[in-house]
Amino acid sequence: MLPLGMANGHIEDNQISASSDVGGYEAYKGRLNGPRAWQAAMTDTNQWLQVNFNTRTIITGIQTQGLWGGHVKSYRLLFGDTEDALTVYKEVGSNSGKVFHANSDGATVVTNDIDMPIIASIVRVNPQDFAGSTIIRLRMELLGCEDFRVDPTCNHNACWYNDWPIDIPFHIPGNHNSERVNAVTNYI
Repeated sequence: MLPLGMANGHIEDNQISASSDVGGYEAYKGRLNGPRAWQAAMTDTNQWLQVNFNTRTIITGIQTQGLWGGHVKSYRLLFGDTEDALTVYKEVGSNSGKVFHANSDGATVVTNDIDMPIIASIVRVNPQDFAGSTIIRLRMELLGCEDFRVDPTCNHNACWYNDWPIDIPFHIPGNHNSERVNAVTNYI
């Protein structure tokens, strides 16, 4: 699992958005190990921090971190290819969205692996529990695979690694209703 670019700036500021933010703690400041964090303007479970990769990307894990004065204790992940059609991440065999355990302080980095990878253009972190009653602060990094691509023209979501087709289970939005599916290993 490799960092996909929150910490090093490969993911650009305009690819990061939030439900709300506070001046000085904008969405793009929600980068792992950064000097600031994203801070929601409201403290409720409707808040979120989102990354838009602009192309389908495989996500295999997430790292979270708070900042002095506030941190996220748990969160849900949502994913999809458009903002109006996001799906809540569920573990295989579960009917409800998974709640990931996160931070117990502002400095420690907590890593959560995603049991079945997500392939999506958009990933949203939705805090469910947070320290204190007045501040939600979050820094994060998304983890994934290097040299992985999905052919967007294929209805069967054929996948390749280093130009070789592969067959792996994953969550993918769209035609497969985000259920466990296998990548079709045909050439286009």
